[in-house]
Amino acid sequence: MNELGIFKKILRDAKKALLQSKNEVVVKRENVQTQADLVSQTNIINSLKENNISCTLYSEELDAPLELNGGKYEIVLDPLDGSFLYLHGISAATSIAMIVLEERKVKYAFVQSMADDSLYHCDEIFAYLNGKKITCNIGSASEPYFISGYAAPKKEILQRVSAIAKIPSDFYFLNGGGSLYSALVSSNNFDAAMEIAPAPLHEFAGAMIAQRAGAFVETLEGTPVLLDPLAEQTLVVTRSEKLLREIQGALR
Repeated sequence: MNELGIFKKILRDAKKALLQSKNEVVVKRENVQTQADLVSQTNIINSLKENNISCTLYSEELDAPLELNGGKYEIVLDPLDGSFLYLHGISAATSIAMIVLEERKVKYAFVQSMADDSLYHCDEIFAYLNGKKITCNIGSASEPYFISGYAAPKKEILQRVSAIAKIPSDFYFLNGGGSLYSALVSSNNFDAAMEIAPAPLHEFAGAMIAQRAGAFVETLEGTPVLLDPLAEQTLVVTRSEKLLREIQGALR
């Protein structure tokens, strides 16, 4: 099995282990940690070791980076994106997300849906859904746009969410975020996805896939996304440059 196949199997095996695990809260915090998060992470770490993947692992559930087999790649992992939803039995917006960086460039990114068998990924050139190449159709995006966005439930951040109403174009808004929503832009299901509050890179796997599919990817401030595992940034992913500028103008 080649390296790409190994990574795909690692994510699929983690999903199987996660589905078989008990789902209960381990640590109460802003981003709740569940037993499912830890089961997925442990399964992925063990698989990386067994398959001799050389990396430094940055995970949402680790307090510090973990070097494995020499540290060739930087792997940015969210072992269960959408833990709070999954805890409540809602898998539609949840996923396992991973970015593989080589010299701070995206070699691969993966988003494994928890709701179905959809596995989005990209290599250094193209984006794929279940192994089939996908292209973001930027010419077909039109009003009313379908937009998703997420900000942590704090009053000062929720006040910023109200600025979405200033977007000039007509749109429907879904209050949610994460890698799966960004990946859905790449397959033309969503017109835009946002991280309104600064988020770590482990939330950006879907955005990296969408970018390879041809989507526009920037921060809300209008700057390129930094491929730094320790950086926290806002994000907007869209298949319409017009909508990109409207969102940035409203939320900057």
